[in-house]
Amino acid sequence: MMTTQSQKVFFLFFAGFLGVLLTTVTINLAFYNPVSVAATSSDSEGYAFMKKYGCLSCHKLHGVGSTVGPVLDSIGARREAAWMARWIKNPFALKPNSRMPAFVYLPDEHIRVIAEYLSQQRADTTARRTKPQ
Repeated sequence: MMTTQSQKVFFLFFAGFLGVLLTTVTINLAFYNPVSVAATSSDSEGYAFMKKYGCLSCHKLHGVGSTVGPVLDSIGARREAAWMARWIKNPFALKPNSRMPAFVYLPDEHIRVIAEYLSQQRADTTARRTKPQ
């Protein structure tokens, strides 16, 4: 039979173990986001790659994500896919004091798919221009 003190120590150990286990599982699920190779459109594949590589941790797209970096709803109206691919790969080559990290380790094909997806993002900006200021 366990004493009250032993029961408390066991409970704290078990609770700590479960906490570490749940944290590990959560982190693994956050980083392991498999992208379906059967994706039929480059749109869904581009968005899936953005989720997989954490783009939405800094950027917002269609109301999802963060506003640490620029909102990407209309980026396609301002930049071409080739420029965006260069930017994603190494933003410091285009802007030395960029806050965006370089993604030189990503496969070029994934960067191309993301850049092409983003080049299609052309949200209607006329509503903002017609509002009284």
